[in-house]
Amino acid sequence: MVVTAAVAPGEPLPAVAMRYLGVWALARKEGAMPAFPQFALEILRDAFANLSVVGLEQIVDQCNASYLLQELDAAGPEGNRADLLKKSAYNRKSAQLLVIGEKLLVNELTEAWRSLPAVLTFKRSLKEKARRTLQRAANAIEDKGHHNRVEFIGVLAMPGARNSSSFFSQALAMMRFRLTGLGAPLFVIVCGADDGSWCSANIPGGADVLHASPRADSPLGMALLAACNHSVFAFGANGVGAALRTRDGSNFVYHFGGSLTERRDMLRFVQRVKPPWFQLEF
Repeated sequence: MVVTAAVAPGEPLPAVAMRYLGVWALARKEGAMPAFPQFALEILRDAFANLSVVGLEQIVDQCNASYLLQELDAAGPEGNRADLLKKSAYNRKSAQLLVIGEKLLVNELTEAWRSLPAVLTFKRSLKEKARRTLQRAANAIEDKGHHNRVEFIGVLAMPGARNSSSFFSQALAMMRFRLTGLGAPLFVIVCGADDGSWCSANIPGGADVLHASPRADSPLGMALLAACNHSVFAFGANGVGAALRTRDGSNFVYHFGGSLTERRDMLRFVQRVKPPWFQLEF
């Protein structure tokens, strides 16, 4: 069986990256072959190096299996995984193509989450650019007369989301409280929102806070968020993807809206992988 994903042209890089991780994690669980649409692999190559999952079209060409592309089209944007899960394990194994949609594969990602940073590795040049960007931000704070150790906190903001400013204020206050025992650290807040003015107005500032606001869906924006020690985000492809690649710091997460099932999945995910994940609700 081949596991692949339904990816629409024009989807943002973080969503494509999470779909790629989902394909890898599900194929690992099912003992299947992971494959990804070729055009989507090209999107990922703007940011990531050494992608191990092959193009679906490559399998089609090598195996003369054009029916796989027909099955992918027939599955639609939601994929066919939900339909296959209703079948017996035997019939599921006999399926030729398992297609995932945009829904995050919480269980599979939970089981494999410690391996995920190695599955999608940023290009060396991009990691270096992110490192230099954070270092310039740290230097700018030190130039103000602060000389303590710097903690980088990546914030994936969601302008317009319900209670979002209250969540970020409380989460950063809790983060600051947790870190004060490490020697009054300084903070560089890396905002991942598209709207930099929203970050400045809603993310708590101060002499020890600096906002850097590249687009969250750009390669540099993703690399900056992943280079941070800690993260504060709302549950979604961008936030989870960034937090899974951060170093072993604290992650504060808030699930805006969604169904009861999605909330339960989020809670199960947080409980399975913490520490260092903490869920806040409003």
